[in-house]
Amino acid sequence: MPDSTTLVLKATSPRFISENDKIKFDTPVFLFTNNPATGYFDPSGVVISEQNMAMPANTFFSAELIEGTALNKDFVLQFFSEDEDFYVNLFNNKTRGLGSG
Repeated sequence: MPDSTTLVLKATSPRFISENDKIKFDTPVFLFTNNPATGYFDPSGVVISEQNMAMPANTFFSAELIEGTALNKDFVLQFFSEDEDFYVNLFNNKTRGLGSG
């Protein structure tokens, strides 16, 4: 039987954002482990190779919620270009000319 307690997601066509073009980038593999108490898969690791799924002991996760009001053009342009869907949908608010009523 396959192990169904771990979910492995491999990034495809990732885009590496860096000021230094000489930095080598290895595609990450994201690991999620089933939490029996909730039934959800919780993040459990990020590794570089599917061959070695062991996480270094000193690895930890950190996340920060960024409120919608903080998503200004300068901030978003660090991660998206002006022609990408996320940027267009966030900053090019156009109505379809529907009347009220």
